[in-house]
Amino acid sequence: MTASRLLCLLIFSLTCINLGCSVAAAEEGAPGGYTLERSLATALEHNYDLRQAKERLQRQHGVVVEVRGRLMPALIASATASRTDNDRIESLNGQRFGSQDAWVAKVEVSQPIFAGGALVSDYKRQRFNEKAAAHDMEAAVQGVIFSVKENFYRALLAQAQVKVQQEQVGLLEEELKSETQKRDAGSVSDFNVLRSEVELANAQAPLIRARNNARLTVEDLRRVMGLDAGVNADGAGEIEISGELKPVFSGLTLEQALTLAEERRPELLQLRNALDAEKEGIRVAWGGYLPQIAAYANYGAQKRAFSEEFDDHIDGWEVGVRSEWRIFDSLENAGRITQARSSARLAELQLAKTKTDVQVDVRRAYSSLTEAKELVVASQKVVEQARESLRLAKARFDVGAATQLDVLNTQVALVDARTNEVQALSDCAVALARLERATGQEVTS
Repeated sequence: MTASRLLCLLIFSLTCINLGCSVAAAEEGAPGGYTLERSLATALEHNYDLRQAKERLQRQHGVVVEVRGRLMPALIASATASRTDNDRIESLNGQRFGSQDAWVAKVEVSQPIFAGGALVSDYKRQRFNEKAAAHDMEAAVQGVIFSVKENFYRALLAQAQVKVQQEQVGLLEEELKSETQKRDAGSVSDFNVLRSEVELANAQAPLIRARNNARLTVEDLRRVMGLDAGVNADGAGEIEISGELKPVFSGLTLEQALTLAEERRPELLQLRNALDAEKEGIRVAWGGYLPQIAAYANYGAQKRAFSEEFDDHIDGWEVGVRSEWRIFDSLENAGRITQARSSARLAELQLAKTKTDVQVDVRRAYSSLTEAKELVVASQKVVEQARESLRLAKARFDVGAATQLDVLNTQVALVDARTNEVQALSDCAVALARLERATGQEVTS
């Protein structure tokens, strides 16, 4: 197993172990519920994209083993046996020169000595490709982690929106109960009760939509985790998530985030190794202009050609050197060199483009996180003001200084404020996860 493959698998294993420890701790307080840590651990085990990336790494490791084998000695055993028609055996004056039966058996060891550097360069190229595949798997892990976090926070947002709508329905039910009691006491008219009933009925539709959205977001999370529809990791048909939306921030500056992305972003590391592999491909192509030399040694036996006895044979050893030099190949090798050079230039261009894309990703993620933090602070202040406004409106209504419409308007304002708050908290969590992915590592301070 190569060092790059071992390192990648070690990182992946440690990630799973750390997540598994977090899951065990989290599930003590929330049995049966999918916390963020448990969702991440489940996705790392079941997600289809990640499993495909692991197989691509395994396949490339097989290529490395295959190419490395071309540098090592080869042991080959061969044997042939034949019977020839008498009419095909040379004869003179009725005397045949040979036997109908023939056989040859030998064991040979061969070792490449010189191949113009093509074999060594091809091995190096495949090693770079293996490192690129390892970084591809790392990118897949980070992509899965981001997708799980994004869908998990959306599911939490949907649950929070259900609670907000339930709170609104609860307020309106209390309002209807209060107005009904006042009407029965003769202090208000039927109009107040009718208005409360209408407002309560109108609040049912947003609650129904919020509940349906909550179910759909959980299904999206299930898909990212790689669980079959209707079956979770424990074999049950439904999954429940547990967690809370909280303000999360990062202490990174934009310059630090850009530096981290340049050093850690797996897409860049993958393309750098791919570029090194293409450069080695040029050396492989140039090796086609040089001779191929290999040493060999064998020991064999064969039946005597002029003996009728099947087991009458001769045997012995042989050592030597084989050489082949394609002096002219109708520009076939020149075409391979042109292709290799073009592939290297394409890899350079792709690396440069991806660097630009990564910088844009970091700047956008950093800007989104900054916006989300400001919205969280602002929305929390608005919620406090809306709660106080509702309290004052109810107090004024009780003493006859405000109308029922004033109370209903302040209730609507509180629902809007709470909706904006949970949306801002979810956006902030997603923005931080996006910045973590853009920089190639966790950045929570």
